Amino acid sequence: ASMDLKLLIEQMREQIQNLE
Repeated sequence: ASMDLKLLIEQMREQIQNLE
């Protein structure tokens, strides 16, 4: 579960960077 959560956070961070 921890790995999935970390992966999800990384994807979210990428999306945020794209928004900026």
